[in-house]
Amino acid sequence: MSNEDQKPIKNANIVIEGSEKSAISNHLGFFELEIVGEDVGSLIISHIGYATSKVEIPEIDNFKILLNREYIHIAEFDLAYYEERDLELADDPTDSLATASEISARYPGGWEHFFNDLGRALLKTSFWKELPDDSVLKVSFTVDHLGMMSEFTFDPYLNNLDFVETQFKSLKNWSPAKQNGNLTSQFFELSLKWSQVYTTVEKSAMPEGGMTAFYKFIGANLKYPKRSKNMGIEGRVFVEFIVEKDSSLTELKISQGVSSDLDEEAMRVISLSKWVPGTRQGKPVRQRVVLPISFKLSKFKWDG
Repeated sequence: MSNEDQKPIKNANIVIEGSEKSAISNHLGFFELEIVGEDVGSLIISHIGYATSKVEIPEIDNFKILLNREYIHIAEFDLAYYEERDLELADDPTDSLATASEISARYPGGWEHFFNDLGRALLKTSFWKELPDDSVLKVSFTVDHLGMMSEFTFDPYLNNLDFVETQFKSLKNWSPAKQNGNLTSQFFELSLKWSQVYTTVEKSAMPEGGMTAFYKFIGANLKYPKRSKNMGIEGRVFVEFIVEKDSSLTELKISQGVSSDLDEEAMRVISLSKWVPGTRQGKPVRQRVVLPISFKLSKFKWDG
């Protein structure tokens, strides 16, 4: 029986260690083996999706064996480095395993296709914005006997995980696992990560066209709000944001403000700018940037 839900496990292999005697459990989890004097070894019980168990041959005829689920850890998937690719499906290699008693579940095309499809689906969400730097989201799931993904668990729990689960379920159906020729469930886990935000990198994020073009852009687009202008309010607004790997700007906020309307105008003009992401070891990374925007009634301009 399964230790998790106490349900019977069908088609488990049971052998006496050191002998050729074996049995297969039925739909109720029952099996029968004749034990004679020379059978002194242990019982070895195996089933795909469960940890192989070894128990001493009991002295009683009727007994219960509980098997623990065994989760296959796939990998740690860092979405910050995901790049969508056009992949062609290869032949399914499971045909060559037709005589095996245990065949693992397989995503169409293999793991390369799984991560390609998963990355495309998950980037439609924003769950990674809730992950602290350097942390991971652990995801466990079941591929059932129909090849469908179900029974999701997440650690830690985040607010928008229902949508994340929906994106997992939008992937292709798997070729389900087989135990002694019968379709069965199998259990998997993986870790999702969005790589840390850097403040200093080998090649820093820069506005498109360079700083000179950026100065001109700010000068042409920055507008002095009427309220602060009429009240004679001046000062420097510090805008903080992240230049993402795909050049987009996220998490814009005021790290040091002057007045509500000056703050809003500084945010607006920065949000319109275009950037080239910073790189680390030759790869684009997320970089946090803080820029001061100066408002002066005599002549307001961007102040680096």
